[in-house]
Amino acid sequence: MNRAGRDRASEFWRDGRVLQIWQGQILARDGALILQNSTNFQSLNEAIYLGDVDDQHYFVINKEISEPEASQNLREIAAHLSLAELEIAVTALAIVNWHETHTHCPRCGAATKMISNGWVRECEVDGSHHFPRTDPAIIVAVQDRNGRICLGRQAIWPEGRYSNFAGFVEPGESLEATVLREVKEESGLVVKDVKYLNSQPWPFPNSIMLAFEAFTDNPELAKPDGVEIVDLKWFTKAELRSAIANGTLSVPPITTVSGKMIEAWLNG
Repeated sequence: MNRAGRDRASEFWRDGRVLQIWQGQILARDGALILQNSTNFQSLNEAIYLGDVDDQHYFVINKEISEPEASQNLREIAAHLSLAELEIAVTALAIVNWHETHTHCPRCGAATKMISNGWVRECEVDGSHHFPRTDPAIIVAVQDRNGRICLGRQAIWPEGRYSNFAGFVEPGESLEATVLREVKEESGLVVKDVKYLNSQPWPFPNSIMLAFEAFTDNPELAKPDGVEIVDLKWFTKAELRSAIANGTLSVPPITTVSGKMIEAWLNG
């Protein structure tokens, strides 16, 4: 998606397509986005410009959805969307989440208003400008030197769901340092040979997942922290494939960066 035309959003409004979001739910039906004509809405003032894909311009409006049956969560429909549709939906949800949580100025507490076609909020008292924020988080495929991967299960997940270790970057911390700290905190493992893999915007509510792999020389030290991670297991590729196939274990869907990491590891 080309995001460079924000200053010209008014030129694109008449022929634009609009995605509607309300309280984290997206207007969609049967796994497909419902993109409305801009003429369905009163004015551009209530819309946020997202960008264009192949010269088709997209906007999002945060407005109550009148059809409850057409209100779906992004997690539910992500697997059914094209890459372009997914980027539109992720961008829309992230920017709407930011607006909903930044209604007041962090400097003086006064109300803020939306300006710059949705990409800035301005304090109505001191005039300060506030911009969308994204919280970086790391996610790590932890492996040993014998071709195994270590996966953990969070307490809030359904029984049998396992995934990679993850956590937020703290102030003053590099991404690599975050990898070492989070893996040690959650699994007791000391890792090295940290390598960046990929990234994925994650609008739940405003994050970006930065994927890494790392290796440990002492897999026997693995132990869940008992708070966030309640269980962890080492798997060979054959063991993980078998557990997934027979239904004794589930992993995140391929639409998530974690699912992509596990799939990539299984395929070498």
